[in-house]
Amino acid sequence: MQEIRQATEQVIMPTSLAMFNTAESLCDRRIGLRVLSDSQSKLSRIKWGWLMTRKVTLAGSLVIASFTLFAADKQGAFVGGALGNMQTYSIENTFEGERYNHSSPAMAVYAGYHFTDWFGLEGQLLGANTSVTGLSSVTGAVSVSPKFSYYFNDNIAVYTKLGLSGFLMGWNGKPSKESTNDYSIGLGTHAGIGVNIAMNNSVNMRLDYTHMMPNFEHGSGVNLGNADIGVFMVGVHYQF
Repeated sequence: MQEIRQATEQVIMPTSLAMFNTAESLCDRRIGLRVLSDSQSKLSRIKWGWLMTRKVTLAGSLVIASFTLFAADKQGAFVGGALGNMQTYSIENTFEGERYNHSSPAMAVYAGYHFTDWFGLEGQLLGANTSVTGLSSVTGAVSVSPKFSYYFNDNIAVYTKLGLSGFLMGWNGKPSKESTNDYSIGLGTHAGIGVNIAMNNSVNMRLDYTHMMPNFEHGSGVNLGNADIGVFMVGVHYQF
């Protein structure tokens, strides 16, 4: 019996040891493959993030370059048009027992000449519908302004302008306390500020706000007296 036991141990023990070594080797190999797979996955994620960062950086550079590849013309004649709103308020006289306070759609054409990149002259012709209930009205204004600009870069500038404005307000109707078919003439100063954005070498877009302070003289009926007028316009012009 002892001989049989010894023979059995001599057969089973090496076999078990070999199986254990094989299992251990397979386990080590699986762990190694898993570590390699995790490393490759991490490396892939890093590579993907680097590629995306590079693409975003490249796209941002192209966007910035699109605004800096050209230098806009800053001197010479220019002409354009604008749409916006005119707010008129009579600060002196009453109209139908109340202060005239009216918001009107407006449109304008403007032109001028930039002598340098910071100084120019501008003229504007503006028209607005200033009608109120029971009384139709149209207002026209002509303004002339020296214009001073400051460029942040080749394409974006802020500007200010100071000048004189003349107004003609035509009235047609017969409200209870005013005569019919009359007009008012106004003359005063104005001040404006705006932002100019060059879309390419010649085409420009601008946002413009002008505060006008005319004194309307009595024509043949309606008399607004001193007035405050605010005009906000979005314009596009061509720089020659």
